Amino acid sequence: MNVIITRGGEGVITVVYRDGSTKSLTVTKSTKVKKTTGAGDTLTGAICSFLLKGEDIGVSLSYAVIASRMTVESEGVTSVICDDLSS
Repeated sequence: MNVIITRGGEGVITVVYRDGSTKSLTVTKSTKVKKTTGAGDTLTGAICSFLLKGEDIGVSLSYAVIASRMTVESEGVTSVICDDLSS
């Protein structure tokens, strides 16, 4: 089982694989947070979407972080279309 740990504003996601190896992804672009509502849901949905498309966990996480960042940087309800992220 993979474990994904988000660290909020620090922008770090750690993946722990079944064999115990880890992979970390750090978001370096600073984010102006306007709201946090929906950030976790967006992250989870984007990871699932890209995994179902056949992407590996690293690529899926990269796109998920972008999608989540888009959510927290906007006011009100935000729609993030995963197909738009990868094109």
